[in-house]
Order: sequence, then structure tokens, then C-alpha cells
Amino acid sequence: MHRLGALAVIGFVVVAMCQVALGQAPSDALVVEHSGDLVLEGTQSVEISNEIYHQSGIIIIRGDAQLTLTDATLSMGSLTPG
Repeated sequence: MHRLGALAVIGFVVVAMCQVALGQAPSDALVVEHSGDLVLEGTQSVEISNEIYHQSGIIIIRGDAQLTLTDATLSMGSLTPG
């Protein structure tokens, strides 16, 4: 089960990287910085829309949980250099 979750996250990250490259968030989009892991389980559903969302930590999506990006840019990595 963990292997399937990891594959889902890898697939999500690839899609997210494509969206970052395309720059789909509006130029006046809200910038949100989230530090720590983002874990969605069960039937949780989260939508990130019309914003630039920076995730410092891992994203785990398990079960029937969903993470949807709409007109958003997702970037991942450390918020501090080093």
C-alpha cells in the first residue's frame, strides 16, 4: 500500500512540475508557503486554486484522497537555502 501511495505522489509531482514550467498561476496570484508534510488520507479533498503554493516537505496522498490544482503553480523544496 505504501508503494502505491509513493507512485501516486511521484505522478503528482511530475504533473505539478509541468504546471510550474507552464506558469499557470495568474500573475497577481496569492503566494502560500506551507512548511511541513502535506498528508491527505481517506476521502479528504483539497483544492489549490488561483495561487502560487510552495510546499516545503513531502506530499502523501493515500486511499481515495484527492489534491486538485486549478490555475495554480506548485513548487517544492526548502524555504531556506542550504
